[in-house]
Amino acid sequence: MRRLRILFILIGFQLLSNTIYAQVSENWVQRFTSDSTRDETVNDMFVDAQGNVYVTGSQKGPFQSQLEAVTVKYNSLGIQEWIQNYQAPSNNGAFGRAIHVDANGFVYVTGENAIISGGANEALIIKYNPTGTQLWSYRFQYVNQSYAGGFDITTDLTGNVYVTGEYGNGGNNIFLIKFDPSGNLIGQTFYNSSSEGGRKIALDGAGKIIIAGYIQDNDSLSFIALKYEQNLDFVWASRYGQGVGNINPIDMTIDNNSNIIIAGTSNLDYAVVKIKPTGLVQWSKLYNSVTGWDNCRAVVKDDLGNIYVTGETGTLGFPLTYKITTIKYSPDGNEVWLNEFSGDSTGTDGYTGYDIAIDNLANVYIIGQRYSNSDITTLKYNTAGSLQWAIHYNGLSNSQDVPVAVGVDPNGNVFSTGNSLDFTTGYDIAIIKYVQTPTSVEVEGKSISSFTLKQNYPNPFNPSTTIKYSVSISEFLTLKVYDLLGREVATLIDEYKPAGSYEVEFEVSELSSGIYFYRLQAGSFVETKKMILLR
Repeated sequence: MRRLRILFILIGFQLLSNTIYAQVSENWVQRFTSDSTRDETVNDMFVDAQGNVYVTGSQKGPFQSQLEAVTVKYNSLGIQEWIQNYQAPSNNGAFGRAIHVDANGFVYVTGENAIISGGANEALIIKYNPTGTQLWSYRFQYVNQSYAGGFDITTDLTGNVYVTGEYGNGGNNIFLIKFDPSGNLIGQTFYNSSSEGGRKIALDGAGKIIIAGYIQDNDSLSFIALKYEQNLDFVWASRYGQGVGNINPIDMTIDNNSNIIIAGTSNLDYAVVKIKPTGLVQWSKLYNSVTGWDNCRAVVKDDLGNIYVTGETGTLGFPLTYKITTIKYSPDGNEVWLNEFSGDSTGTDGYTGYDIAIDNLANVYIIGQRYSNSDITTLKYNTAGSLQWAIHYNGLSNSQDVPVAVGVDPNGNVFSTGNSLDFTTGYDIAIIKYVQTPTSVEVEGKSISSFTLKQNYPNPFNPSTTIKYSVSISEFLTLKVYDLLGREVATLIDEYKPAGSYEVEFEVSELSSGIYFYRLQAGSFVETKKMILLR
């Protein structure tokens, strides 16, 4: 799943170790539905830095051939800003599978067109402007009347678009397509070794294109990672494992050093592999629970290089035994903690984990399903692995709710989405926003809630941005800016401040594009936030 990841980095200094616990409450719920005759399905969600939420999926009429790709945007207040449907030209079905939103608010969707065509599906790529107007679409098919499907999509800083998926040509193979911002095809390339499919795509720190997926060779499934140059020249392919149990829940993340982490299921075990930028496997981990059935679905990383995976473990065929199992690994692959969530003390509800997200303090959020009630469950663990809260969404009429994705914005607001059955309107797309209320913790006689550091605006920025902060007691403050390597690049505040609210403008002239961090320190209080400079 693709979603916003605003992460936390330790930049060579000791940050505050006290935990700020939070209470969680439902802020709003939106159920997207059109009328009583059309089911809606969500397949992916994206949360941007302003707390806007974007979902993509499908909208179905009485007949399967009337399936249309649908993309919807809600603002942070839960107000629907726009909705766009894509109808297949021959009215033979379309859907969105993955969504990406760039820093300027342009929206990109990939999925499939012509799905009612006897296997002649086309990969579908669509671009919308920030107000929801369709700018262009493209339908890809390698061989006429053969299958092609788009599975993931991303962009670079100049607005070029990259899509991966799989196509049929006597077997499935991986494709990579590149478009310019106007939708013109720049190039395409294919990986055809035996039978394989692309599932995830991302750019590493050097702008190289990374694809993760599966490969079937000699009747055995393995993970595969591919690396390409910006001009689509092939660099390397790296394989890992055997007996990949499910080719669809394959997830990928890339750390700050351009290492590639792929997670999925291999021989009914959690499987995680870390691949160096050179294509060599640095380490791999298998987790085999005592119950013997383990299904890993999602992975994220923090800026220290720690890796978090989630899914479910239990006894195969007995879903009431399933538990949401989340594991944290160090950058070297050592297990830091492992937690199983099974609800109350009886542990008889059965839980499955679907997706994971991380905030700027390396708290992790997991969305899953409570099997007994078919509810959408959202969990939070802090970076030390302590469960902070769990909350359930039970839709209308106590009916079926199926989780899909979770995300978190820079202010710590949490968004969960899934498919929710209403006996009147059929399946709806449910989006739930949760807000967290900080609980103050005393530090050397001062309350953490006495200080507030806001997210800079605009973000990304060029050439200047505004940083707001407030103090409720008089204190000596420092506000400094650091680059990604922890080097101090600017001091914005270094003086005693009386209680009040303040703002400071950070204007750059010589810094290059990239990620920077600003850090407010007031006595023992320290908070760090991330900002992006785009030249």
